[in-house]
Amino acid sequence: MADTFIDVELVPDIALPFEPSAELQLQGFLADAWASVAVLFPGIRLDPGFSSLDPATIADLVDAARMRGFEPPDPFAWFQVPCDDLVADDLLAALRPLPFIAYAERRLSPVPAASTVGHGTNPLFRDAHFLRSPAGADAVYAWRVPGGTGRDIRVADIEHSWDTQHEELVGASVQRHSTFAFAGEDRFTAHGTAVLGVLVASNNRAGIVGVVPDAGAFLVSDTRATGVGDTADALQMAALAAGPGGVVLIELAPSFFPPSANKPDVPVEISRKVQRTIPLLTFFGITVVEPFGNSNRDLDDQPAMKHFSRLDPTFFDSTAIVVGAGLYPSGSHTKWHRAGSSSFGSRVDCFAYGEAIQTATSPGIASYTNNFGGTSGASAIVAGIACAVQGMCYAATGDILQPGDIRAMFRDPTLGTAIDADQKIGACMPNLRKIARRCGWLRVLPITGVATGPASLAVAYIDDDDLLVRREWSPSSGWSKPLPDSAYSVAPAMVANQPAVAFTHETTPLDRTLVEVVTLGQEGSLHYTWWDSRGQVGVLATERTPKGTVAEGTDVAIVRIGDEMTVAAIDVQGQLVAMTGDSGVHLNTLLSTPAVLDADYARSAGPAMSVDALGGTGVAAVDSRGTLRWVQRTPAVPPLLPAWLPPASLPGAVAFEPGVRPCVAAVDGGYLVVAVGSDGLLHSCGIGSVPPFLQPLAPVDPAVTVSMSGPISLARVQSDTLAVAAVGSDGLLRIAYLNLQAGTGWSPFEIVDSRQPVSPLGGATLVPMDGNIMVMAVFGDSQPCWSAEIPFIGGWLPLQPIRDPPDLEL
Repeated sequence: MADTFIDVELVPDIALPFEPSAELQLQGFLADAWASVAVLFPGIRLDPGFSSLDPATIADLVDAARMRGFEPPDPFAWFQVPCDDLVADDLLAALRPLPFIAYAERRLSPVPAASTVGHGTNPLFRDAHFLRSPAGADAVYAWRVPGGTGRDIRVADIEHSWDTQHEELVGASVQRHSTFAFAGEDRFTAHGTAVLGVLVASNNRAGIVGVVPDAGAFLVSDTRATGVGDTADALQMAALAAGPGGVVLIELAPSFFPPSANKPDVPVEISRKVQRTIPLLTFFGITVVEPFGNSNRDLDDQPAMKHFSRLDPTFFDSTAIVVGAGLYPSGSHTKWHRAGSSSFGSRVDCFAYGEAIQTATSPGIASYTNNFGGTSGASAIVAGIACAVQGMCYAATGDILQPGDIRAMFRDPTLGTAIDADQKIGACMPNLRKIARRCGWLRVLPITGVATGPASLAVAYIDDDDLLVRREWSPSSGWSKPLPDSAYSVAPAMVANQPAVAFTHETTPLDRTLVEVVTLGQEGSLHYTWWDSRGQVGVLATERTPKGTVAEGTDVAIVRIGDEMTVAAIDVQGQLVAMTGDSGVHLNTLLSTPAVLDADYARSAGPAMSVDALGGTGVAAVDSRGTLRWVQRTPAVPPLLPAWLPPASLPGAVAFEPGVRPCVAAVDGGYLVVAVGSDGLLHSCGIGSVPPFLQPLAPVDPAVTVSMSGPISLARVQSDTLAVAAVGSDGLLRIAYLNLQAGTGWSPFEIVDSRQPVSPLGGATLVPMDGNIMVMAVFGDSQPCWSAEIPFIGGWLPLQPIRDPPDLEL
């Protein structure tokens, strides 16, 4: 299985056709040399090194660069060798000595897939304002858009020194591509470390999270092998690292104004050689981001800088995105305004937050600062935004945006936070939510549902405006319009999560059916609402826990036994916790202080929970080590109170990604747990209630791999039958069944609708009703959808969007 690539550059004298299996065109002793490796690694081949653009388009870009008088790096010298990850290192060692290969490297491995960026367990996240609106990029929104974490995108950082052993970077995709260390340059290490922290700090319960934690970062030092700085040469090396669709961040600015000799005053475009080198990258599909410097001067007034002033006839457009630094309104400033340190002028394209940026620093592998800023900090934010935009575009279309298109977005005030033109630091700060919406790359959040009768159900989900949406369905009327919120409150904004829903039929003091929803609000507070069959509605705005209780970016689970509601969640310390409240009074007395059930869930997507026939409770979650864990509460047996038993790991040699959320269903005598393993297979495990007995994990359907990016759903659809729903790796919604009495194991997966793929991030939700099943998912355009089983024909309805009913004409 070819799951890894080795990138190779041919020596200049070798010319092979830029087409798959180019090794077939090797002649003479070169063919013999290749054969000597191929006999050890059967099936290897040389494929073109760039696949996003066709050869004719690449040739046009090279010709365009030559027309400006420059010879770009030869893109047709680069090929790639697909291979199995297990043999990649040995194959790399065998390829490097071949006489026609000038350079070979193993491609950086992607970060393991996860459903969310569980940023709430990173203790400094709440102070990292640059990640959210209105003071930042709204990266939190992009993290729930396919590709928005920067997966498959490369960013090259050009500066002097970095501490790659910092705790934020050891778990990130950071690689030294072309770096040289010379005496004295370690004084810049804090700066380089801070830039990487803004860009790619990993989600690891330490410090912060970067704008694009899944992007691959490549380091290029401005000081070259000669010991002399050469930004133009560094740019060419950075181009090779970033590749088409990548981003090059120039974190340098020369000194210019006396008396300081070390102040980064002006952009590197003051050098005409550098200015005219940048187009080689942008013509090649690489976005270049450049700070405008920190002189606090209008550079349009400087005679030595006319060549990058849009007001001068000699202006030359390098095509880089040039960034200024702005400040959030405060004090006497009622609007966004230019940071006092920022250079300014007509050349600036956009700005970003430029003060008090929370990020990593050095010395020390666990050092942090809340004082990074200037146009360096702003440029790091903008480079992260560019990576997120390319990641979303690539995930949606399989293609990349050209640098000019990205720059046009970043200069459009309708796609960002606008600033007055007299500040002269560009038109706006780019906003990822606005850009994604304009392009149709909408955030995808899972839907949750619960049966409310023999043939009716209720659903809840968070819409693209962060508002909780509640709908109902019945066979006679179809889907209702979104139910109105309480007249006593204004609908508050929620954070991205999958709401938890419960249903109860109460007979005293009133006969009514009751639907309850628990969802996650701003800054880690839990919110609760309800509605009943008598038309009453709860108040969502009231917080049922203090802020900072639950980690943002995670989901919660709820169950109700009598009047007691139990909520399982991941707290901001990365612990698995449980809280209880009196649901009979609608949690008006708030939820209890969290009880810690287990530790080390900093990267968890959240727990799953169910109630067994005896009134006990079971909770399953995947911890930060990738182990599926189980915690069980005994039922209340007077005079004994319920008690949580010690946690246990579910048996079986199966690894799980920490971002995977399992599901749990009660069965006779216990529970069944299902989760997606790192192998892409669904695995299930039976658990006996009394005494706790854990069966080994076993695959549901070893022939079908499923996505790890969104939730799966497990439900008891009949007294003796369970069903599990998941999104396959092919994007199709699939369901398998388990007959509890037959003892034959799980059925093979069946496809709900072979013509309609759904978003893996939306996952699947099953809702069993009397004699029927409904399944819900989310289309790629973020539209919730549904299907229902048709028992009399043994099939499924085509997937249909969940929409408002048509208005009736009078």
